[in-house]
Amino acid sequence: MKALLCALALGLLLVGCGDGGLIVLSFSSGTVVGDANCRDAGGDFSLRDQGGLLLLIMIETDTTIVRANGSTGECTDVRAGATAEVRGIDHGGRISARDVTLR
Repeated sequence: MKALLCALALGLLLVGCGDGGLIVLSFSSGTVVGDANCRDAGGDFSLRDQGGLLLLIMIETDTTIVRANGSTGECTDVRAGATAEVRGIDHGGRISARDVTLR
């Protein structure tokens, strides 16, 4: 419980960026709504968080995906109905994922 509270606090943390802008670090968990739309080295998927909010998650070339068994995954492993934890940068409702962990 303590770790979850710390993760949530980090998710709300605002960090200054070198170009004078702000980066909002985000931590979300929820259910994958549909299979990921995969293309080239990235893709995207929708995640319904625990509060019912629908988030668009962007998978970038440097996004790390971890399958439920702990092995390294890829975009095509993100399937409808899976539980996922996402850490990334919030760009006003669109999250660029750094890490996606499937459960």
